[in-house]
Amino acid sequence: MGKHGGRWRTMALAGLCLWALGTLGACTSPHRDRDWQRRTNCERQLEIALLELAQARIGAEHGELTARDVLSAAEKAFELAKRRQQVFTKMLAPHRIARAELDVQRAADVAWEAEEELRRVDQTRGQEQPADPATELAMERAQRRLQRAQRARELQQEELARLEEVMLPLEQMELELAAEQLKHAWQNVHRDNEQGLLDRQMALLRAEAEVRRCEQMLTELHETSRETEPPHRATAPPGESH
Repeated sequence: MGKHGGRWRTMALAGLCLWALGTLGACTSPHRDRDWQRRTNCERQLEIALLELAQARIGAEHGELTARDVLSAAEKAFELAKRRQQVFTKMLAPHRIARAELDVQRAADVAWEAEEELRRVDQTRGQEQPADPATELAMERAQRRLQRAQRARELQQEELARLEEVMLPLEQMELELAAEQLKHAWQNVHRDNEQGLLDRQMALLRAEAEVRRCEQMLTELHETSRETEPPHRATAPPGESH
């Protein structure tokens, strides 16, 4: 009876131990599953944050290159407009005025020659008695030539005045307006580049902060998991007696 009683007590004790271990595993398994799920989600968030950080860095570099090219193009356009304005003021406008004045002088010379021709023909006609029909015809041609030369001289004078008073000042204003508009465009590009630089820097800082947050959260989850993990029961080596 003593042997059977000891055997039954041993079996009861073993069953109780198995029940306790099963109960402990049932209690700790949901906590481990939740911790594992939280770590998995955090690791996924960290991967996304690292990708977004890489994207922000690439965007910052690309934005810097693009902004530099746009600013350089705007600055060159403005410099070209200023150069055109200077060339017009110092070279083109004086040259066009000089040519117009030369045309006026050339028209005046033609008119003077026509007046001399008419005077010569008139003197010849005054010396002829009776008048020669050929001289009369030459007189009419000289008069018409003088009229055309005088009209051409008037038109050239009007053209010179219009050039000096209207055309050149108008073209000068147009060039000044174009240069001013390109100057404003260059300044706007410069301001936009500064704003874009700030936006890119802020995006980069936010991405770096998100990476640090995910890393910190993952570290805390690992530490919490180690603290809540039940200690492993030491087992005696095989063959060692208690």
